[in-house]
Amino acid sequence: MHVLDLCSKADAQLEIRWLCEQLLELFQDWMPELARYCLDKRYGKARLAP
Repeated sequence: MHVLDLCSKADAQLEIRWLCEQLLELFQDWMPELARYCLDKRYGKARLAP
């Protein structure tokens, strides 16, 4: 979740955001409830980013 939090920001490089989208798909398959929480509360908001 930390990697998704850092790299899904709107100002991240296009390639990094694409990688995050791919990781998110795997994350949703592996742990759907936690992925749903991540999408609702944190994804793209960069709360942990410097």
